Amino acid sequence: SPYSYVFSGPGTITPATNTAAVSGLSVGVHTFTVLVSDATSPTSQTISATVSVTVNAVNAAPVATANANQTATVGVAFTYPVNAFTDETPGSLTYTASIVPANGFAFNPLTRIITGTPSVPGVSSVTITASDPGSLSASTTFTLTVSPAPGVPGGPFSITGVTTVSCLTISAGQRQLTFTPRYAGVSGQPISFSVVSEMLPTTAGGPYTLNLYIDNPSLTLKATQTGSAGGASFVYNWLGACNAGGTPPLNQAPTTTGIANQSGTVSQALSVNVAYSFADPNGDVLSFTASGLPVGLSLLGSLISGTPLVSGVSNVTITATDPGSLSVSTSFTLTVSPASVVVPPTSPFSITGVTTVSCITISAGQRQIKFTPRYAGANGQPISFRVVNEMLPTTNAGPYTLNSYIDNPTLNLRATQSGSAGEASFAYNWLGACNGVTPPVNQAPTTTGVANQTGTVGMGFSLNVASSFSDPNGDGLSFAATGLPAGLILGGSTISGVPSASGVSSVTIKATDPGSLSVSASFILTVNPASVVPPTSPFSITGVTTVSCMTISAGQRQIKFTPQYVGVNGQPISFRVVNELSPTTNAGPYTLNPYIDNPTFTLKATQSGSAGEASFAYNWLAACNGGARIGAEPVGGLDVRVLGNPVQNGQVSIAVRGAAGEPLRIELTDVRGRVIHSHYIERAGLVEQHTVEIGRQGVGLLLVRASTPTQSRTVKVIRTD
Repeated sequence: SPYSYVFSGPGTITPATNTAAVSGLSVGVHTFTVLVSDATSPTSQTISATVSVTVNAVNAAPVATANANQTATVGVAFTYPVNAFTDETPGSLTYTASIVPANGFAFNPLTRIITGTPSVPGVSSVTITASDPGSLSASTTFTLTVSPAPGVPGGPFSITGVTTVSCLTISAGQRQLTFTPRYAGVSGQPISFSVVSEMLPTTAGGPYTLNLYIDNPSLTLKATQTGSAGGASFVYNWLGACNAGGTPPLNQAPTTTGIANQSGTVSQALSVNVAYSFADPNGDVLSFTASGLPVGLSLLGSLISGTPLVSGVSNVTITATDPGSLSVSTSFTLTVSPASVVVPPTSPFSITGVTTVSCITISAGQRQIKFTPRYAGANGQPISFRVVNEMLPTTNAGPYTLNSYIDNPTLNLRATQSGSAGEASFAYNWLGACNGVTPPVNQAPTTTGVANQTGTVGMGFSLNVASSFSDPNGDGLSFAATGLPAGLILGGSTISGVPSASGVSSVTIKATDPGSLSVSASFILTVNPASVVPPTSPFSITGVTTVSCMTISAGQRQIKFTPQYVGVNGQPISFRVVNELSPTTNAGPYTLNPYIDNPTFTLKATQSGSAGEASFAYNWLAACNGGARIGAEPVGGLDVRVLGNPVQNGQVSIAVRGAAGEPLRIELTDVRGRVIHSHYIERAGLVEQHTVEIGRQGVGLLLVRASTPTQSRTVKVIRTD
């Protein structure tokens, strides 16, 4: 080469033409100078340049410091600060612990302190692991020996485990089991032992022998000791012991990591799931109780929920108990603020999307995914996150890691936020994200608006609002309505019912997607007076519209129906079905699941401002079988007869007896409740006979109703011309 190179700088430099190797450098930034000369030039020329090189330290694993074996005592609080680990960056280490069995002990990874009150004697193996940001780690292991409480032989009386003496095969589905329960807290007094549904109580000592079928793999053991409070319980997986040839582990008390302090607001829904704060070393299902909850909140299962009614600070204690009656408790502070001090977020709490952090192939059919949900409407309060059927609720922030099979490509994410109503939901297509497709951000539904509507008092009304809304993500929407006039309700996406009062209402429909995002549209609904119904008509049930009839079984149907009224004055109507439906002011349709051996319902209704109670006998089974409106049977002392029924000449003649001396009204209506003829007699005679022109309008069913202030009767008129 016509050029020559000279390298200078720290360390040991080994040049090789236009390159150089350097060794012996320390951690830090180093500067090197390179001189380049051109010997072929008439006058030799030289140029120089500098190069900066950064030398990083090689990450080294933490170094564990030995910890001596420890001792504790049943019922006595225990505290032990674990000796620290050494590392070049000790402040960046994270700590985890394994305590087997836990026996009431818990490890705080922030303070590196083991605390707890052991409940039974025994030896626990403790392993503490420290990990650096580069995923290198070190561990230290020691034992923790728990001695019995002084003066108490092994602590409170309990069944601590079972010794499986033998397990003989009787047949493919049956075994002969011989076993002996193990106790703690034995005082020398008689012990009565039993096996639920298998063996009556006995004071005879074990071993006990039972012949068991393998479709009942677990036994619930019970024991009481004279002079000891309460009874001991233990769930014995005898089939597992038979199959493993070993002895089931000792029952260990549940453990807790504690519950963070919570906050809420008066009149705002609050939800806290405490299950994530407890664990059971034996894998048993825990039951929970709570004390100190503020007014308005209650514990159901593992969920504290409700609406706080008063502000203040409460000390709440949660106790988790395993099937063996061992328990652990933890307390936290719940602060309820007055309603006026909380400013709601600008948007409702929801899961708006997911950030897929990583996706690793475990096998052809399984992946390990790491992801973080994204939220809107966060108010700074704790968020409890879970994955349906995959991950229990946790307030730990993501990323979250799951091992998922590709035949379940979508996960259902759920989250609740203290102080926010409801639960947010999001369908996460994790497999699509793994394959390179990022799931779309959840977008709010849209609306084209709902046109203004009109209805009529006493006339059926129906409007489906689904076509006025759509969702950009293709999600199914749920609907809610406010401002509906009396007599109308929203079921699914359909507004239906019979308006009971005239007027103009501003109705708002709200559509909400599974991610809790929503859009609203308002429209005017004008209800006109029922001009065809004389205001003097007495309130009555004139018939029934059978909306639908579905077969549940050979002997049972599901019916949906709406009663028809006349004499509606706009006041609330209370409707009931004798022996089937309690009184309600909600407008129909009503849904019942009756049996066919009860084919007729007695419908009853009262209207504020109207005297008496209207009655109607509804033959629902005939309506189901023929789809027709069924007339009523007598409900009073009146005798109403249609002369010449069916009618064929465009006239109907009606004779009424039993109303002598009383005011009498005779009405002829069609099956929709529309009045064709109405006649009022101030003082009825012994027999009132009237002929009504109905015209020749084709075949159909009409209803004749005669009523006095104290009684009424309705009969059918069949028109055949």
